[in-house]
Amino acid sequence: MHDDVHHLEFSSDGKTVWAAHDGGVSVSYDEGVHWSKRDDGIGAANVFGVSTSQTNDMQVVFGAYDTGGNLLRDKKWQHVSWGDGFETITSPANPDIMFTTMQNGLIQGSKSGGNFDEAKSANSRSEWHSWIKMHPTQHNTIYSSGAKVMRSKNLGDTWESIFDCKKQDTAIFTIFKFFLSGDHPNVMYLYALDEETKVNPQIWMTRNLLEDDPAKIVWEKLPYLPITGWIMSIAMDAADENKFWLLYNRPEGDGKIWYYDGRRYNDKSNNLGGAKCESMIMQRGPEQRLYVGSNFGIFTRSKNDNEWTLLQGLPGTFIKTMDINYTTGKLIVGTFGRGIWQGDLIVK
Repeated sequence: MHDDVHHLEFSSDGKTVWAAHDGGVSVSYDEGVHWSKRDDGIGAANVFGVSTSQTNDMQVVFGAYDTGGNLLRDKKWQHVSWGDGFETITSPANPDIMFTTMQNGLIQGSKSGGNFDEAKSANSRSEWHSWIKMHPTQHNTIYSSGAKVMRSKNLGDTWESIFDCKKQDTAIFTIFKFFLSGDHPNVMYLYALDEETKVNPQIWMTRNLLEDDPAKIVWEKLPYLPITGWIMSIAMDAADENKFWLLYNRPEGDGKIWYYDGRRYNDKSNNLGGAKCESMIMQRGPEQRLYVGSNFGIFTRSKNDNEWTLLQGLPGTFIKTMDINYTTGKLIVGTFGRGIWQGDLIVK
């Protein structure tokens, strides 16, 4: 049984006890001396990062709080790494190449589709929540964030710094997340937290990310942001690298989602109401369809739509992370406590 127990329920005779915990549900018939799993079919996982292969065969790897990295391959689930699981990578070019993360920037890799026996570290102080991504077109290159943004051009064997917080701006505490786009492979956006409050964000970007010499990568800070608060995601406009969608973690009112048109921010929250949004992904294609995960489920709209549409069929819980399998036309989502789900992409 997992040690983070949230609720206990005893039988009337006091000998049988049920436990709900971060790993699922367990039962003991001898007053808690021995425990057995009783959560088959529930999918009780607190998912923070999910990635899927671009193949017809369903392959998913996800990181879950307290239950590490988990892999669905050949129709079977297996536990592949320990600790608090966060962001994951599945290479679009080779589904055998995968990465999971643990707390403080620790990375486990597999190049064989099986054992995650290659321990990687970007050698940069990271937040508890580890953030890694593979370059969308250069599939031997991966990045990791923290006090420095680190780049590896050989799948994590060696690393180099491409952004040092203290050298760029002494007010920056850490790069919490960064964002990439296959439509603009030479561009990266960074989400920086400031030293004092941790919630007064900065956004930085580069337009020459693929420069071989890290010292020649040029970074610039956006002049302003529409509001303060926690930023959850950035999705670049497919037609213009200077335009993007910006997602905030705000429970009430407007100011949840903004569109930056290169000059100013426009609030696009519209009919989201009291939804608290925590994830966002852009579907490739001319209509630029966005999917936004919230505590109400998934909302979607194209760039030219005026309102958001709530998709049906998901359980009532937070949608924490999403990925897209373009081969099967499926949207893969990870939830808070309710495991992994998939649904059809909207194609018009």
